[in-house]
Order: sequence, then structure tokens, then C-alpha cells
Amino acid sequence: ASSPARFRPQNLANTAWSFATCLFSHEPLLDAIASAAMNKIGEFDSQDLASTAWSYATLKCLHEPLLDAIAASAIPKLDDFNTQALANTAWAFATVQFLHETLLDAISARARVTIHHFRSQELANLAWSYAAFRWLDSHLFDAISSASLVRIKDFRPQELASTAWSYAKLLVRDEQLMNAISSAAKFTLSSKGPTDWGSQELANTAWAFSRLAYQDETLMAAMSGSVLAILHVG
Repeated sequence: ASSPARFRPQNLANTAWSFATCLFSHEPLLDAIASAAMNKIGEFDSQDLASTAWSYATLKCLHEPLLDAIAASAIPKLDDFNTQALANTAWAFATVQFLHETLLDAISARARVTIHHFRSQELANLAWSYAAFRWLDSHLFDAISSASLVRIKDFRPQELASTAWSYAKLLVRDEQLMNAISSAAKFTLSSKGPTDWGSQELANTAWAFSRLAYQDETLMAAMSGSVLAILHVG
């Protein structure tokens, strides 16, 4: 049988991804994949690097040597990263709270160039990643806001709530964005029903608007109906 060390980079990344997608964490396997990956990290392309980071974070596996190696290999290759790879890499490092300042700065610089190609989930995940680190990058958040305003109708409840939470966490007051989030939230709350808004989305959105001291009675009224519906079902 082939050992992990004989796997090609894509094989290693795909194996980690498969186990992560199944949410099956097997520590000896993850350690072996990490060891093999670090030996071949220079051969990993942008997709392999982002996918591996995402996989370990999804399994809540903080493997610091592997993440250090991924960061070192990713930084000079970020021009090759597509928007999903950029967002997923930032998300992965934030999820396991492995702060790599040089990587964050580099992702920010690259993301700002391509920000209007980011999809709604990628924008929300990028904002959340920096907020989770309490890392205020004003230029990046201005860019995320600009791109989000263009795509706000594509945002699902989780993405609206996550974006609002991220800006509130860092105390970034962007009235135009928050107004857009409010309008989109009220539309989805009224047109799709309370089941599209879970308790976490409702709580995070209410918290965000309160933390930023935005008085939006119509939004709070719309959310209160959904909260009541969830509580009555419960």
C-alpha cells in the first residue's frame, strides 16, 4: 500500500478534504498527512494550500507547523489564489485562531484587488475571519463594504448576520452597509418566513445593530416575530 509520503500534493489535499467533508477526524491520519504535506509544501498549488488549510480547520485540528508551512508557501503564490481560496484560507486560520500577521496582510492586499469578484459567502467569510482575530484592516473593510453593497441581494440570512456581526465586532460604523443589510434582512424575513432565519442569525444581527447603536425599529420588529415563532416552536 502507498504511504502518505508517496502521495502527490493534490492526493494529500483531496484526502484531507474528503475526511473533513465527512467531519471524520482521525488524528493519526491527520498527523501523517501533515508530515507528508510539509515535506512537499513547495509543490502545493494555490488550491491544494487553501483546501488543506480549510480541511484541518473544519476538523478543528490546530496543527501549527503545518499552518506555518502553508502560510509560508501561500504568501508568494497569492496572485494565483482565486476568491474562494483567499476567503477559505483566511477562514481556516481564523477558525483555529492561528494568527499569522504576514499572511493576513498579504491576503488583504490581494483581496482588495479582486474584491468585486468575491461572491456573497466569500465576502461574509472574509469579513468574519478578520473580525474573529479582532484584526481591523480599514482598507479591507471598506472594500468588503463596497462589494457587499453591489451584491447585497445575493446575501443569505447567515451571510447578512455574519457581515453585520463582523463590522460590529470591530466597531466599524458603515451606515450605508448596515442600511443595506437591514433592508435585505427585512425583505427575507417578510418574504421567506422565519425558518430561513435561525436563532444564531437573529441573535447576531440584533447584537450587531445594538452594539453599533443603530436604531432600526422596523428591523427589530421583523426579527421579533421570527424569534417568537422559534420560541413557540421550541
